[in-house]
Amino acid sequence: MTIEQRIHENSLNTAISTVEAGQFQKSQPRGFDMDAQLSKGDTLIFPSEMPKIYRQDFGERVNRNTGKTEKQFAEFIVINVRDKDGNMRAINFFPSSLTRSIWKAKKEGDNVVPDNAGGPLSPKGTAVELFRKFKGQGDDKKTDVQLGMEALLGKEVYINNAEQVNTQRWGQVNGVNTRLNELRPAWLYTYDLEKAA
Repeated sequence: MTIEQRIHENSLNTAISTVEAGQFQKSQPRGFDMDAQLSKGDTLIFPSEMPKIYRQDFGERVNRNTGKTEKQFAEFIVINVRDKDGNMRAINFFPSSLTRSIWKAKKEGDNVVPDNAGGPLSPKGTAVELFRKFKGQGDDKKTDVQLGMEALLGKEVYINNAEQVNTQRWGQVNGVNTRLNELRPAWLYTYDLEKAA
């Protein structure tokens, strides 16, 4: 799928809209573009200029601090990925994939429970370090996500490792995102600015 085809497909999804401000807002949860599963040896190709930014809405959650229901959304850009054989495809790239931690889960009898041994797992690599360097550096003109994404423009980012782990699936129950009693595979990636030897 080309970038133009991906953008067209996105336009058919009523949960996706263009971010009118033209900039990333604060850090958000990761989106759920299943076509964006990556493999070891893939290369993310970031354009030299910031492309159009999109927002995907996906339900609501209850804020634990305020008790209020809030809309869940994530922002993304459309970029090309080249696989190890040189084939290209376009994906929705969510900046939060560089920061979002994954909590492992396991089956205990009939229940899925968190596997907290070792704590959360986070993406690694030099591209992640570059992006995270801007955490807390944003202001009212540019968020830290915007600054981090600008730092990646014009670069190729290599997936030097991809590890599958089991997590607990989330889903909609009465319009609210909730942990479900199901295991779900998730991927933990190493994003580097140089290709592994």
